[in-house]
Amino acid sequence: MKAPKLGKYCSIAAFAGAACLLIAVFIFLPIAYFTDVEAIDTIAIMLLFSGVALCFLHYGLALAVRCPSCRKLLMFSWSKHIHKNSPCENGTEVAFHWFKGQVVCIHCGQTIETIGT
Repeated sequence: MKAPKLGKYCSIAAFAGAACLLIAVFIFLPIAYFTDVEAIDTIAIMLLFSGVALCFLHYGLALAVRCPSCRKLLMFSWSKHIHKNSPCENGTEVAFHWFKGQVVCIHCGQTIETIGT
């Protein structure tokens, strides 16, 4: 599978995982704490586990997304040295920039087109 298509799935997993965790923590857990409705407890637990699973899916897919020019992992930076052309400071920001049409590699500064994939 091409890196742009994997990157799209990886970014969707990051958004969905963050949304599940935020909804569970800030909406359903307070409701479950103050009420005795067991269905709310079940929904909160399912959202928490779904959010964690989607975050692990994001990290798993991020290991397969590589820059076509330097072949380094596009969504991971192991050092503090980020290329000066990259507007992102870490790999998580790359996931958030994925749907803007182009992503700049944080290692080599190469621009990668992501629209139409």
